[in-house]
Amino acid sequence: MEFIWRLSYSIWWWMQKHEWTFRFVLWLKQMGVVRVVKHWLVRHRDAELRKHPNEAMKNNANYFDENKKRVERVLSLLADEKSKKVLGGAIAYRTRRSPWPPELFSEDDQYFVRDLVRVEDGEVFLDGGAYMGDTIEEFLAMAKKENANFNKIIALEPDKTNYQMLKNSYGTDQRIILLQKGLSDKSGTLYFQENANFSRLTEDEELATTKVPVVAIDDLPECDEITWIKMDIEGAESDALEGARGVIRRNHPKLTICIYHSNEDVLRIIEQVHEMAPEYKLYVRHHSIGDNETVLYAVI
Repeated sequence: MEFIWRLSYSIWWWMQKHEWTFRFVLWLKQMGVVRVVKHWLVRHRDAELRKHPNEAMKNNANYFDENKKRVERVLSLLADEKSKKVLGGAIAYRTRRSPWPPELFSEDDQYFVRDLVRVEDGEVFLDGGAYMGDTIEEFLAMAKKENANFNKIIALEPDKTNYQMLKNSYGTDQRIILLQKGLSDKSGTLYFQENANFSRLTEDEELATTKVPVVAIDDLPECDEITWIKMDIEGAESDALEGARGVIRRNHPKLTICIYHSNEDVLRIIEQVHEMAPEYKLYVRHHSIGDNETVLYAVI
């Protein structure tokens, strides 16, 4: 089962790295094929892991056991009971592979949960980790549905292949600013690791395949009037939030921030946003059948 999982995962990511196969992936998603296959693979893998926990699950359990007080504190910061149940579900999945109850996850509205956030007139949307434009497409669809005249989208993507795809799709749209950069706590250059399954910033030169420019949101003139920040940047979210401290305190933009990339992120990012701006209401929603796509929603 592990071999099938790894093979499927590698093929899936390879298909998304090439324009013609990426369009095919989008069609498979629309037809529901991807969801059926993914659910089957995850359920079978998780059934095995519940019987025979791996080292990662044991480490997860130790981490949250050692941080019980922090977990309780973070739960107390959340604005509704569903958020508390979702965060508890995320921890239960990480530590025991407890199946997600259907009412605690939704796969069709990531970053755009309508009872929490909506696209409004004059919106300035920052897409941190724009990938190949999937979130841009969702934003444009939501703007059309809400009949909202947004101002602009600022899309940042450091991966050269993904960035080229973005240029092919949106390079002529004057409302969309494309930047081949990563996000961090300060502007400069960091190492970048690219492989078949993910791309991420790293401080380890030995893991790096290249170097990329990174920027702090506070240093971007395009973000002076920002109204919404989305981040899915492979574990660099906490640093990037520090680089947005000024604009967050000044503008109070909507925040839709992934918190699933590490056990520490599950707790730290919620604590971090609360410390920056305690006036935010904090919600957590989950958007997959597995351990990824847990998102913090912070709104005024």
